[in-house]
Amino acid sequence: MNKKQFNSIVNEYLTKLNSKDLRLNFVLSDDAQLTGTIKIFGQPLRFRLIMNVSVLANKDLLLKPEVVSMGNLNISLKRVLQLIETQVKLPKFISIDSKNVEVVIALEKIQFNKNLSFRVDAVDLANDRIVFNGYLNK
Repeated sequence: MNKKQFNSIVNEYLTKLNSKDLRLNFVLSDDAQLTGTIKIFGQPLRFRLIMNVSVLANKDLLLKPEVVSMGNLNISLKRVLQLIETQVKLPKFISIDSKNVEVVIALEKIQFNKNLSFRVDAVDLANDRIVFNGYLNK
């Protein structure tokens, strides 16, 4: 799979989360970027989160936030993750660890159907290559 294909899949899912109070967009290029608008104190505020991407030993996908911008606010990565965690109803396969400033995507928890799961084997953004393996569950 390449980055363009991955972006299409992720953004198709994010479209289902979008509402009048929340707008999200994901772009995987040399890094991962999550942009959007989130309501804080009743006011919409644009944000951008730039993250490094890697694969954990258990084949989950790790997104490690490195840079954040949120309007004109001087805000920490930890606080932005806390806001997203409390304001966005995330699916069970995405976990935010604001204490360690990381996001884990557990692909094996995504329900494609009851007998099929996926894991990430490799992410090579420089060469536009993302390798997944599918497994039949017993």
